Amino acid sequence: MPAKRGDIVDRNGVKLAFSVDTKALTWAPKAVRKGAEQAKLNYDTLVQDVAKKIKSVLGDQVDEQDLLTRMRSENFSYLVQNVTPAQEKEITTAFPEVGSENRAVREYPGGTLATNIIGYANWRSEDKDVKKHSIHGLFGMENDRDSVLAGEAGSMKVDTQEGADGVIIPGSIREVTQAKDGSDIELTIDADVQYDLQRKLTDYVAKSGAKNGSAVILDAHTGEVYALANDKNFDPADSKGPNGTGNTEVTGDPAVSTPYEPGSVNKVVTAASVIDFGIAKPDDPITVPGSKKVADRTIDDAWPHGTLKMSVAGVFAKSSNVGTLELADEVGPDRYAEMLKRFGL
Repeated sequence: MPAKRGDIVDRNGVKLAFSVDTKALTWAPKAVRKGAEQAKLNYDTLVQDVAKKIKSVLGDQVDEQDLLTRMRSENFSYLVQNVTPAQEKEITTAFPEVGSENRAVREYPGGTLATNIIGYANWRSEDKDVKKHSIHGLFGMENDRDSVLAGEAGSMKVDTQEGADGVIIPGSIREVTQAKDGSDIELTIDADVQYDLQRKLTDYVAKSGAKNGSAVILDAHTGEVYALANDKNFDPADSKGPNGTGNTEVTGDPAVSTPYEPGSVNKVVTAASVIDFGIAKPDDPITVPGSKKVADRTIDDAWPHGTLKMSVAGVFAKSSNVGTLELADEVGPDRYAEMLKRFGL
């Protein structure tokens, strides 16, 4: 008795991920053949009728010839995964020989929205312990909080009719342990903000010709993240899955997984000082040596070079450490301290 997996919602309760109950149709040829013989039915005719019924209910979801091949085999098989309970009922009512098992699928109504945060989950049944056959996360929040979302499966003992897989004898149900449904998880993400950031970031990366991009919107006072976006995302509805879970281009979060030293951000203060105090204009030339000694350190640029002629704007465009220090010397410590205060630092 599988537990219902919890939902993942945004800060306003908008559902980002939720589960829908489905059924898998099964076929046990030995048991069905035995039942057909007892009822004096032609097995092959029964198989054809069943395949035709499943095709009429499910349409393009199945291939009739494939169904016939599976049912004519001597091995137990899953005929179809993830049919709706209503479809399962229509088929099994017409043909009780068709068995069914509980399944569930994970729905992501926002498509690519916040998939880098939410991650991905699907039905897993490879574990020998059938209690663990359920939806489980592969990566992202679905994986990181899997134990919270998954809940605990329940169980019951029953007697079944001989030769009729799964057909419960009325009144034989006993030792019932109810399933404990998983808990919902509320993120600090705002779905509308996340959507807008993803769209603008993707457009800007394409427009600028950048290799990639990431962006974060957060409350600087509380640290709550309202949006965390990459320019590349995957669509969970894609039948091929998220291009393989090892593809970190679509499943990773470079904004948090690929940190860098943010010291160059402070070059904005130097640039503002140079302009605001009238030391130089953006197009003015500046001589930039290959390195500069400051106290007991020798400062280099990220790329080796000899003495260069650069514009003031070029110094900051190339994020030249040496060029910035040359300009900072012109600003001086007092004016630099004043500009830091004006920036609120």
